[in-house]
Amino acid sequence: MHLNDPEDDILEPGEDIAGDEGADLQNDDDQDDGEEEIVFGTPEDDDTAADLPKRLRAEIKERDRKLAIANKRLAELDKPAPVVEVGPRPTRDEFDWDDEKYDAAIDKWNRDKFAAEQQASAPTDLETEAKADVAKLQTGLSSLAFADASEVVGNAMEALTDAQQFMISQASNESAKLIYALGKNPDRLAALSAIKNPVKFIAEVARMEAQMTTTRRKAPPPPENIRQGDARPAQGGDKELARLQKQAEASGDYSALLAHKRKLRDKAA
Repeated sequence: MHLNDPEDDILEPGEDIAGDEGADLQNDDDQDDGEEEIVFGTPEDDDTAADLPKRLRAEIKERDRKLAIANKRLAELDKPAPVVEVGPRPTRDEFDWDDEKYDAAIDKWNRDKFAAEQQASAPTDLETEAKADVAKLQTGLSSLAFADASEVVGNAMEALTDAQQFMISQASNESAKLIYALGKNPDRLAALSAIKNPVKFIAEVARMEAQMTTTRRKAPPPPENIRQGDARPAQGGDKELARLQKQAEASGDYSALLAHKRKLRDKAA
């Protein structure tokens, strides 16, 4: 993720952005309209009366699909895998010294022993999938291309419990973008974090993701002139906070950043 560098906007004394180059940029019809932003719901321009019923049906269908998947995962997690029983090693006495039956029993016992050892040492498919989803969330958070991602994501993660963050990683296809969007919408974030029932929480995550839309915000017109010093970074800021934000942004692990924020709040209180 690349944050905007305030020093990039500082001009030398006497330099004016409204020169020939600035005019060319303003007249360029192909210039970008502005950076992307994630919102809940369809942009107003597309929300026509004719499209609304179709969009709502699609959202309900997608919500029901994700809810069914989430319920299946919960059921599988609640149902323990059958344990392979090995038992004692067979003896020849058990088979009246019949070599053929004894050899078959020994072969089966060895297969069962190997399966039990594999079951004890290897993670289940669900565990592997869960770890992959968590890793995907962490990678996604560190790759969000928004200038305010570090602060917004930090606020969202602070409002959600570890269990809720885990459920979002499992139930959402775009978990990093969803957390960012929640951070930009404090009311929705507060409503989601207040849900304690896991099934209802996952259902609400699916519903919110179905409503999530990526749009492009129009860039404001460039100012006629930027005087030196207008874009200087604030002085006296918390250097440790800035360092932890960059570290969290790079790794996707916000635990140290959240702990530092709590420390600052406790100190201020």
